Amino acid sequence: MTPSSTLRDRVLAGVASRPARTRGEGRRRAAIIFAAALLTSASPLAVHGGFDFEQASVAAGGLTIATACAAFALGRGPRLLGHSPRVLVAVAVLGPAMRLVWLERWATGLDAAPLGVCFVRALVSTAPLLAAAWLVKTRSIIDHARAAGAALGATCGAFGAIVVDLSCARGDSWHLALGHVAPVVASTLAGAAAGPWLAIGAAP
Repeated sequence: MTPSSTLRDRVLAGVASRPARTRGEGRRRAAIIFAAALLTSASPLAVHGGFDFEQASVAAGGLTIATACAAFALGRGPRLLGHSPRVLVAVAVLGPAMRLVWLERWATGLDAAPLGVCFVRALVSTAPLLAAAWLVKTRSIIDHARAAGAALGATCGAFGAIVVDLSCARGDSWHLALGHVAPVVASTLAGAAAGPWLAIGAAP
């Protein structure tokens, strides 16, 4: 069997196994799922009790990085089969790296929250976004599922970590690396490990 026929069979099997939805219905479903996930993800802010302008300024850079990651991880790109694995791996690697560079430039200081609190808060805020991404993207990736999963994990982690930036605007390099960036790396690795479930033809 040729590679092209194998891919065609996988696509047809995936289409047959998924509920038929119009493009508009799919977008509305995704919007509702992600909106609910974002509200849940932001819940640690309510527990923390708000933020000041300095924290919002630091978080603005994190939001820019997360949005750039999402543009590649969630978008189809110029290719019918989606972004190339090189682009997806770049998102997975550069997302956490750019967060660290940004925080080292703008958030180095001494008034940090406890490191463990920041780490756990980032994971708690990331979990709903990861769940939403998997609900929307399961059995929809045609190829390079692990790379796609890693890129999605990095994107979800980058958005989830914004909650930490809004509740802890400053810290030393060790605190920023472990409390604000390591959770994004953990989310990236989790996404890569779970990537096969995103592929068309994956077991239900």
